Parts: sequence; C-alpha cells; structure tokens
Amino acid sequence: MKEESTSVVVESRMEHRPVPKHWGESELTKFLALLEEQTLATFAGLPDWFGILVRIDQSVTEQAPNFFHEIDPPRRTSVKLFMRCFATYRATVRLSVSGQLFEATVLMRSLLESAAYAWLCYVSEQHRKAWEDRGNGAEERKRSRQLFSWSDLLKTLASTDANLSARISDQYDHLIDHGAHPNVNGLELSSDVKEIGHDKYEIVTVFAHGRDAVLLAVLDLVRCMHYVCQLLHMVIKERLQILGLDSEFEKTSALISQLVDRLESEQHAKNV
Repeated sequence: MKEESTSVVVESRMEHRPVPKHWGESELTKFLALLEEQTLATFAGLPDWFGILVRIDQSVTEQAPNFFHEIDPPRRTSVKLFMRCFATYRATVRLSVSGQLFEATVLMRSLLESAAYAWLCYVSEQHRKAWEDRGNGAEERKRSRQLFSWSDLLKTLASTDANLSARISDQYDHLIDHGAHPNVNGLELSSDVKEIGHDKYEIVTVFAHGRDAVLLAVLDLVRCMHYVCQLLHMVIKERLQILGLDSEFEKTSALISQLVDRLESEQHAKNV
C-alpha cells in the first residue's frame, strides 16, 4: 500500500495524515479496512436505509442535551442508562452497516435492556435503588439480579403497556436466537460449512456479510430504536411538553413506525 495514495482524518485533532505504515498488511488491518469500505458502500448504495439511521440519531442522540438538561434526581439513573443506550445505538450502526450481522445482534439486545432498565428505574424506586447499590456487595448484587429478571421486567411493563411489552419480548427473543446468544440459528447464519471429502468438512466463519444481511440488520435496529423511543417517551413526556418538543418527538416516533412498516414490506416483497 502506498502511504501517499490516501489519507485519514483524525477527528480529535482534525488533521490529515498519511495512512500509517504497515496498515493493511496484517489480516486484522485488512479486515478493518474492508469494514470501512463496506460502510461507505452501504452509505452510497442504500441511501434511504442509511438515511433512516441518521434520522433516528438526529432525533434521539443529538437531542439528548435538550431531553436531559436539568433532570431531577429520581430520573438521573434512568438518564444514564438511556445515554448508554444512545451510545450503543451508534456502535450498533457501525456493525450493522459494515455487515457484522451476528455481532450487531449482541448490541441490539443491549439497547433493549438499557432502555427497559431505564424505564424501570424511573417508575420504581425499589428497582432504582437496587440497581444503584448493585456494586456494594454480594447481597446487593444478588438482590439486583433477582429484581431485574427479564421476564418480571416485561410483566411490569405489560401492566402499563401490554402491546409494547409483547413486541419487545418478541424482538428480544428474535435477537437471542440470531446472535445475541450463541444459539444455532445465529451460528448457522455466520458460518459456512463446506464438504471437502468423505465425512470431512471445513467450517469457515463469515466475518462480514453483504447487502442482504445489512438490510436485515438495519431493519432489526430500526425496530429496536422504535421501542427505545417509546420507553424514552414514558420517562420524559413531561419534560418534552415543557420544552415544546413533545409534538416533534411524537411525529418522529410515528415516522419511525412508518419506516419499520415500509422496510418490512420491502423485505417481504423481496422474499416472495
């Protein structure tokens, strides 16, 4: 690779520098370069889908300073969890648009958990205190694990919004099956088994998938963020009204819902 042929931008310094010596010579750095190329290919080849991800980021992550400015103490733990959720969203976008489908599901599961925990810590002081005290010792850790059972959390959410609880449960199980846990469906999607002789096989790991997998990953991610936005709205509804952002937030949530329907229809038409 010729060092003078291209350059990279170090955002923290905003300086143009030559690509470092030996970059792209090892299999790992070749792989990282490939992921960057696939990200750019997704941006260029799937502009509508990439635009959806940008719109979600603008509506949620970029608005966080407005959402969470001067938050009262009972909501601070919830806010911390939502902020981690938004950061995880960006990391998941990076994996999804570069074709790392199996790995993206792990972070999508984290998205749902962070948002659900954030909601629960807001509505229940008992749960918030247990979460905050988790690191204080073995007993506190045990109590926190018991209180934050996923099935119990969904039951609590169902008492407020049964439909949302059911949809999150379905999406969560889907992610668990396809990579968030090392289950058979996910492993089959991310492995290629080739017969090389009588009763002999070669197993090749798929590190990065192509366009079709990117579409599936983006669809799952948009679904997850649709549910995240609904949980967020439950926590900051009053704040949104005070700031005059409630109608815009609801409009964005409705748009995301429409986009999910559109993406699902496109995928269904393609598979028929």
